[in-house]
Formats: sequence, C-alpha cells, structure tokens
Amino acid sequence: MTSIELTKLINQQMNREFYSAYLYLKFASALEQLKLPGSAHWMEKQAKEEVLHGLQFYSFLVRQEAEVILEPINAPEEIPEDCVIKIFAAALRHEKYITRQLNDLTALAAGEHNFCAMSFLSKMLDQQVADEFSVHTISERLILSDNKRGALLFIDSELAKR
Repeated sequence: MTSIELTKLINQQMNREFYSAYLYLKFASALEQLKLPGSAHWMEKQAKEEVLHGLQFYSFLVRQEAEVILEPINAPEEIPEDCVIKIFAAALRHEKYITRQLNDLTALAAGEHNFCAMSFLSKMLDQQVADEFSVHTISERLILSDNKRGALLFIDSELAKR
C-alpha cells in the first residue's frame, strides 16, 4: 500500500510529466519558427514520451489502488525562442529538475520501505537518466557548432531521424 504522502507526490510527478509534454511542444513550436524542422520533430517525439511517462505514473497509482489526482496543466514557462542552443539548454535544465524530483520520490519510497514503488521508480529513473543524457549530448553538439548555420542544419537533419 502506498502512503498518503507518497501517493500525493506520485500524483504531482504524474502531472509534472504531462506538463513536460506541453513544455516540449512549446520547444517544438519555437524550433519550427527557427526553421529547424528536425529539431522540432525531436521535441515532438519527446513530448509524446512525456505523455507516456505520465500514463505510466497513472497506471502505477491505479494498480496500487491509490487515488489519482489530475491537476490542471499550466501553460509552459517562457523560454528563449530565438536560439536553438538556448532552447536545448532550457530542455536540459528541465530534465535535471525532473531527475531531482524522481530522486526525491525514490528516497521517500525507500524510507517507507515501499519496494513496489522503488521498483517502479527505478525504471522511471533509468528512462530519465537516458533522457537527460540525450538532451545533454544534443546541447553539447549545439554548443560545439558555435551557431554556424551549416553545423546547425547538419544536427537538425540528424535529429529528424528520431
């Protein structure tokens, strides 16, 4: 059985994941405006993945017979829309924030000896580490490009393959 506190925080994380999807769609829109359709495509795929993560939290709560609390999803924060490097840097900051939240959730589950939640959260953390590394790698490549159009177009074409 999942404690009231852990249930509350898992619900908050579920809602964070759905918010993340909105945020990635905002990033995609900004990248479309910058005429980087491959990068926008990558962000759209990431938005879909965030929805999947939210649904995984939802399913966990349902399987635990815990209360599901669907909160309103806020509009995404303002982002720098004028530079692909800044957009991916904002995505990386967000991924690091999500990683911290998942670590805190896992620590609470461990403290409660909730091994079902720990197992579930461990899988979510594995996905999160991969997501954070992916955004970090793209960000590093963009920084190395030094905002040169040819390099940006090459990276954009690579991101279109996702």
